[in-house]
Amino acid sequence: MTTTKDLNSNDAFRRAFTSITTKALPHMAPDAYFSDLLYDAARAASLAEGERFYILVRALGTSAYAYGDDAIDHCNPKLSDGRAVLRIKRGRFDKFTVDVIHTQET
Repeated sequence: MTTTKDLNSNDAFRRAFTSITTKALPHMAPDAYFSDLLYDAARAASLAEGERFYILVRALGTSAYAYGDDAIDHCNPKLSDGRAVLRIKRGRFDKFTVDVIHTQET
């Protein structure tokens, strides 16, 4: 039986997934492991209001970080294939704000 809590968590996941993929896909290669975005959306949906985390978008996938500086350090072309760093923040009513805070070009 589906409960209201299940529906809300499903809505949160869908909204997180849409917000993250909109910002991440332009930085990923066509043959990337897009399933990484499912894990990122699940992590975002589990955040409490006001909490945040960071995603390093690589050519072939993503990596999650608790601190933006750690993700930015790994966006160095000499260290990895990191292309961009996204900040994901959960707001009220399952609203997710996803900002590109760093790219290899910056």
